[in-house]
Amino acid sequence: MLYRQKAQYDGAIRAVQAGLVREPQNVYYQILLGELYRERGGNAQALKHFRELLDSRVPATEERLVLKIKIDRLTAAPEAPARRLDLADQPLYSGLSFGVVPLNVSDATISWPDICRLLESKWLVPCEVLPPVTLDERPILDERRQQYDANQILNELERRYPTGKRAHKFIVAVTGRDIFGTETNFVFSWQDRRTGAGVISTYRFVADLEDFYERSIVGTRRLGIQFISTTGFLLGFARPTRPDCPLAYPNDFREFLMKSSKLCEQTIQERDVFLKRAGGAATRFGTSRADEINRVYRAYHFD
Repeated sequence: MLYRQKAQYDGAIRAVQAGLVREPQNVYYQILLGELYRERGGNAQALKHFRELLDSRVPATEERLVLKIKIDRLTAAPEAPARRLDLADQPLYSGLSFGVVPLNVSDATISWPDICRLLESKWLVPCEVLPPVTLDERPILDERRQQYDANQILNELERRYPTGKRAHKFIVAVTGRDIFGTETNFVFSWQDRRTGAGVISTYRFVADLEDFYERSIVGTRRLGIQFISTTGFLLGFARPTRPDCPLAYPNDFREFLMKSSKLCEQTIQERDVFLKRAGGAATRFGTSRADEINRVYRAYHFD
């Protein structure tokens, strides 16, 4: 990366190739190698590299998406019309809603309103981004671990947004600091169904995300998938058995990359039964909201 910053592409390529000799399965840095070929002026070499990677069985779901973006850009292929979601006349249930609270986080890469629109499209209930909150770190930071204690954050959420008195039944905070829960080294998110509150950390999703990996798209896409998982747990839905479902449990980050944003049939069935029972009165999404959701799907390649 230092060679790349100085436009010394030959040195950068040699360094990345030396690493890939030892870890050829690392698709993240395979993509960097292709970008270095392109930045050095070798569009044809970059295109061949990206296509060979895409044809292999190594890339995970997200990596395949990034490779397709790279290939389309290099071939100047006309972008295929995205499948349009016909949501305008779909029911939007008013008895439940989500509030998203940015907490001690500032990352211009992530669009919280766009994540709210994604949640609305999946769960068919409203979502609102609430004003950012800045907490004193002393009660929530474990000095030795240099991580936030997720349970302490949930306690603070309950204090600020008491169950039964807040505007939204479900409240999800999002923070830039790494977090841990009971008997864990770290967690992507932590939630309490009893209070309807959760917290998500952006740290593992964006801390090492470089520009060559389509950061402006992938950052919000990753957080969107994690929000689907966290909110699905708060709604009480079961973990699917398929690894590509957004609610599937990932044991590590590599397994997270296998996930798509498309709800599996099992989750859709649970959602529809749940909303009939607890969703309350239904209005319609309407054209304006539906158009905004379709923009979000196009921008971040959601499914």
